[in-house]
Amino acid sequence: MYNCILTISGPSLSGKTTMAKTLEKSGDFIEVISHTTRPVRPGESDGVDYYFVTPQEFRETEMYGGTVIDGFSYGTSRQELMAKSMIPGKVAYLVTDPQGP
Repeated sequence: MYNCILTISGPSLSGKTTMAKTLEKSGDFIEVISHTTRPVRPGESDGVDYYFVTPQEFRETEMYGGTVIDGFSYGTSRQELMAKSMIPGKVAYLVTDPQGP
């Protein structure tokens, strides 16, 4: 079986998260969690919504892609991407804004 990565991208409120959660319910998809330096918002959890890291931790992590939005860094770590994309029988997916992961 070939492993692949699906990217779901669109502006805020376009339905990306709804689409992703619907795919995940099938049992065939698993989310690649991005990293950010912004503070945790109410209702969010580290390792579920994002990996919330310090700016230094972000700089020290090998990232695939990345962007700065409102002064906070966002990116997908190589380690997370590789780990999730190698799970047998799963399609790894990323939910991104057109500005970045």
